[in-house]
Amino acid sequence: MVLTTLLDPDPCSKELLELLEGFPLALAQAGSFLRETGINIPTYIQNYHLQWERLMSFEESPLVDYEHGSVATTWAVSLNAVKASSEDLVDILRLWAFINNKDLWFGLFEVVTNRLYTGMWPTWLSNIARDTLRFAKAMGLLLRYSMIQARVEPRGSYSIHPVVHRWVLNLEADAQQKREFASLALLLVGHSVPHRTSTSYWTLDQRLLPHADSCSSCIRQSEFKLEQNHFESVAISNLGGFYDDLDKGSQAEEMYVQATWGLEKTFGRDHETTLVIMNNLATSYANNGKQDEAQEIFDRKQRKSVWA
Repeated sequence: MVLTTLLDPDPCSKELLELLEGFPLALAQAGSFLRETGINIPTYIQNYHLQWERLMSFEESPLVDYEHGSVATTWAVSLNAVKASSEDLVDILRLWAFINNKDLWFGLFEVVTNRLYTGMWPTWLSNIARDTLRFAKAMGLLLRYSMIQARVEPRGSYSIHPVVHRWVLNLEADAQQKREFASLALLLVGHSVPHRTSTSYWTLDQRLLPHADSCSSCIRQSEFKLEQNHFESVAISNLGGFYDDLDKGSQAEEMYVQATWGLEKTFGRDHETTLVIMNNLATSYANNGKQDEAQEIFDRKQRKSVWA
């Protein structure tokens, strides 16, 4: 019925089709919005133009390489309607911007319910992680507006268009907010890494890997520089161990270097926690053929032991 409305020969329908340039995703989003809200096409067109002007006002818009941005613009119109229903949904999307776009599932939030990390998470995320129905309702609303897609396999998993995934980074967030969500993504993924002996390890490792890669990419970018605290440093170290288990030596080394830097800043060079991660870094150096760097760390630890 919605498609019939868009294909109606009246001038407004024709104008909207021209605006959307025939992109299937843009058509789906516009059609879903019209179905869910019941507004007429002229009103939708007015909203579309307002959002277009706003999106193009960003200094570094990710839309310029995607034709005229009709997909992101229809998505922004729908976002305003979703935002009116729940600000939590917007926060979910902001968090999603810092992990992989192809696989979001309820189990990814399981670590949020772990008592070891009580107080580390914002209220909205804790509420989602503790309530399967709340998560399902949130995903259902995003699905109805064609803002995300449900995957056939694995069941219960969702994806978001890669162009839109990039655009979410600009969701009314300043640099500090971006850092906060980058940090939140790191904590979520880093503390979700299961122990190699865990029964869930072999089912989780391949699903977590794309998210780990996204977090690692963020860590490298100065604009998302993390004011690294203890929990973040441990999460980064966990990513190092994760890469080690997957025989990704260079990535493991990179994470251990970053984790060591953070722990030295927080606890000092001679703290037990710092020394444990330094030992992992030394082993990583040795495995990567960097014997001099590895020996330097081992010698330093030995001097510390003798002095003590």
